[in-house]
Amino acid sequence: MVLSQTSCTANVALRRRRPPPPPPKPNVIVHPFPKPPVLPPKVPFPKPPVLPPPQWPTPHPRPPPPPPPRQPLPSKVNDGHHPSLPPPPKTLPLPHTYGSPRYPPPPRRNY
Repeated sequence: MVLSQTSCTANVALRRRRPPPPPPKPNVIVHPFPKPPVLPPKVPFPKPPVLPPPQWPTPHPRPPPPPPPRQPLPSKVNDGHHPSLPPPPKTLPLPHTYGSPRYPPPPRRNY
């Protein structure tokens, strides 16, 4: 019985063993970072077509029409819908005196 158990475990151990790694190839460069994916070449934008030089003499374009004349601003005169008030009377300012209520009267001295 001891022999059969030993032979069974030996067979199981042999089955689970992984195959050895392949031998290293000579001159293999190991890169620290993976290479970026190769992008397709850039296609340049199509150039605009070259226009032929203009034929001389070129007809001159018509000048733009002149702007319409400016309308005069409406005057501030009453248009007749509302009665106008008479202008306020013009009053001249009074000459400055110390007797005006803005300043107190000067002190009186008794001699």
